[in-house]
Amino acid sequence: MAQPQPDVIPIAVDPPHPMETKEVLMIPPIPSDKIKFCTWYRQQKGGEMEEITTVYPKGGENIPGEGLDERIMVYSNCTLHIKELTKDDSADYVLVEGGLLVITLFLLSADFLPKPNVTAKPSNAIEELHPVHFFCNAPNDLMITWFKDRELYTNESHLLDNNKTLLIPSVTKNDTGGYQCQITNHTSMKTDQVTLNQLPSAVLNITINHPPEAIEGKLISLHCMSRGDNVSYSWTKGGQVVRADGRISLKNNNQTLELNPGYRNDTADYICHGNNSISSNQSEPYHLDIIYGPEHPVISPLQQVYNEHSILNLVCSAVSNPPAKFSWYLNGELLEHQNDSHLTQRLTLKNAGNYTCKVTNVESGLSKATVLEISIRGE
Repeated sequence: MAQPQPDVIPIAVDPPHPMETKEVLMIPPIPSDKIKFCTWYRQQKGGEMEEITTVYPKGGENIPGEGLDERIMVYSNCTLHIKELTKDDSADYVLVEGGLLVITLFLLSADFLPKPNVTAKPSNAIEELHPVHFFCNAPNDLMITWFKDRELYTNESHLLDNNKTLLIPSVTKNDTGGYQCQITNHTSMKTDQVTLNQLPSAVLNITINHPPEAIEGKLISLHCMSRGDNVSYSWTKGGQVVRADGRISLKNNNQTLELNPGYRNDTADYICHGNNSISSNQSEPYHLDIIYGPEHPVISPLQQVYNEHSILNLVCSAVSNPPAKFSWYLNGELLEHQNDSHLTQRLTLKNAGNYTCKVTNVESGLSKATVLEISIRGE
């Protein structure tokens, strides 16, 4: 007479994806009245089948097996309960329910995953446009999936080494966020996360914007420009720190230096300095050249009486930046070919009169003049 063949029925697992350090219930269907005993077995990969325990649903003393420990309990309905799961609990589980005329087999392969470990290299705080690698430390035989902010990471060109490595070759602000490595097998899944933060970008390309001309007595504004995040600015003049006072203003996080009004002693080399939490830099020196003058010209010597046929030598001087342009007049008539600070000529009686030195600053457009009256004695 042929022996009855055992039925193979799946076992419900609660939770469906058990995690290491947590617990799991393996729940078979409710035993029928014909079932007299339930025996649970476990076989780890490459190991021998070991009995966990045998229970009697209708009452009777349970029989512990070599696989039973204090974390494991089997209830009267044949449900297996394992607490404080470890990776060593990964195994094939077999439940045999038996009676006088029936044998039912339940088979479950369970892998209880270790938590993966995600690390970032060089770190999880990266400068803009620099690369970062995320490494998921997990067993080789598991499926690895990456998520960014809980959404599937779909750029496959960034996934290397069987998905164990995620490479972002040039970090931008859009790349910041949480990156999750999920490992799964046919019964479980587990994740670990690292958060990518973008460091402020380094301070680069500091330059000074300046007016086309800086005239004494008017507002002079220097503006500092740079690349970088969260940049703080400062200024030096001739190597000395510039500080705000009643005439000097520092605006826009010190990015703008205003001289109101500008004076000639503001002429100097100015440097803009920028720094943030990761770097510092400075501009090339900008030489601020203040346009001023001309001040009232002075004619020397002041001698006013000369003999006929003597040589007249006059010198005109005036403070001005840039140096003033000179012109000479006699009695209101421009003296040709006398266009520098020196006037030299042999005197005749007709050369008597008012000699005017006119100085002009071609940058500011300002002019001033001084008159010296010359008398000539005839021989």
